[in-house]
This record gives sequence, structure tokens and C-alpha cells, in this order.
Amino acid sequence: MLLSPSGKSCSYGSISIEEIIDKFLKVKQKDRKCDFAEGKSNSFEALEDLHKELQALNEKEKKRILMHKIMHPGSEIPSDKHMEEQKLALKLRVEKI
Repeated sequence: MLLSPSGKSCSYGSISIEEIIDKFLKVKQKDRKCDFAEGKSNSFEALEDLHKELQALNEKEKKRILMHKIMHPGSEIPSDKHMEEQKLALKLRVEKI
């Protein structure tokens, strides 16, 4: 469960970090005109930072998969437990905001 910018509780049917962050960023864009005079809220700044971290992790994962496909064509791509742990840590940080 997360809190909306107005402080009301929100729940999402998806557990995807990307979808939750994207949803919050869309709310931010709608409310940006109202909040512009007051400056960015800490929650949105934190979400933006997490979104950037997630994008970096996703790019790193894409490169890892591509390199594996080049180096080991036809073989199964092993999971990266460290990457999964990092994404889980990001999800937990999103839930705290």
C-alpha cells in the first residue's frame, strides 16, 4: 500500500515496480502545475531517483542478456540473483515512500 501525494492510501493491483513508479510520475505531471510554486515534494524526488535507478538496472540487465546471447548462442540465459535482489530492494524503498 502506498500513500498518494495528498496523503490518502492507495493500492495497486500490480506488483511491478515500473508500473507503480510510472503511475506516481503521471500523477506528478498532472499536479506539477499546482506544486510548482511550492517546489518538488520529497516523495516525488525520491520516486524520480528510484525510477532513474530502475532504468539503469534495466539497461544493465539488457546488456547482460545481449552479451550472454552473443557469447553463448542458443543457451538458456541464467538469472542474475544480485540484480533480482537490487530490484527487490528498490521495490521495498518504493513501498516506504
